[in-house]
Amino acid sequence: MSIINIVEDTMPLFDISVVSSLECFKSVLPLDTFKFNCARSVLSNICRVSGSKVTYEMASIKGARSRVCTLKIGDVSFKTKQYIGEVRKQTLQEYAAIEMLGLILKDIAPKLEEKLVLKNEQDKKNDELEQCFDAIKAKVQKASPVVFDDDAPLALAPCVKGDLIEATGLSREEVSYFLKKWVKTAPYLSVLASAESRFDMKANALCEVKSYDRGLALSWQRKNRSKKKRRVGQLDKSYSVLKQQFPLLFTKPYIPLDSVVIEQIVGKVGENYRDHITVHVNHVRNNPVYLDTLIYGDSYFRDIDGNKTTQISEEDKYKARRKLKSALIYGKGKYPKRLGIEVFNDLCERAGVDLEAA
Repeated sequence: MSIINIVEDTMPLFDISVVSSLECFKSVLPLDTFKFNCARSVLSNICRVSGSKVTYEMASIKGARSRVCTLKIGDVSFKTKQYIGEVRKQTLQEYAAIEMLGLILKDIAPKLEEKLVLKNEQDKKNDELEQCFDAIKAKVQKASPVVFDDDAPLALAPCVKGDLIEATGLSREEVSYFLKKWVKTAPYLSVLASAESRFDMKANALCEVKSYDRGLALSWQRKNRSKKKRRVGQLDKSYSVLKQQFPLLFTKPYIPLDSVVIEQIVGKVGENYRDHITVHVNHVRNNPVYLDTLIYGDSYFRDIDGNKTTQISEEDKYKARRKLKSALIYGKGKYPKRLGIEVFNDLCERAGVDLEAA
């Protein structure tokens, strides 16, 4: 057995590039796997995803000055070199993890490949379910409108899933996907955090809401608020970048945007920013100033360079008028401040909107 003499109790340096071959499995590994230069953390994350448990066993040889660490991954054991020195348990485990990573990478890769294939298949199914989510939701709300009210839902009893499948004719997979999203909505979490009872599909109280579930709901609310705050900050930053790069598209009074604009921007900026680009382009398309330009301004849709593409039809203008009137009526509390009272009044006058009558 090789012997390594440790003079000082300092953590060994771990080169994260040792596991660079596993970066193709990032989507199935925890987010922090490649973030920290800690072999123990990397090894634990990789083994946990691949279905293996990591345990360390320490043993002293010839007194306390010499120690060996045995690392077990599932049913397989690896014994480290013999270390001589007064070292902490964590330091010796880090040495052991560095050694073991080099030994198991080839064995772990096939297992991660299986996980990746399963995840891709599930993502594909989820995309298909997401496309018909509104139809699924409509069937559920038709079957139980009181329990699944958008604004004031009721806390769900465990039996609801089976009852929904029977009442709606939806598949178990469709109902499971719907419920997974439903129980994380803000109105549902708000109700669950303070509810006393859980209800069946007929709004009959069946059982109490446990304090653990209330705490979980409060935890999810905090996470959602934090996530929303981060997302708002990220959106503000990405909007500033897009406005600098494409001032013609994101500066009032705007130009009528062709349907290919999102794909064109993605082609320039990169696929990673598609979600943010979609949000910002849709935000422009819903802006009253943009809708006014679409109705009374240019006669053609434009691409990202301002070139004419297709002519704006009367149907497009009709839809824009209806959308503009709705935006002005329901946005009368925010748009005067955002657009300026004079601009807002001019838009209302051109659109024929009487806010007092509305």
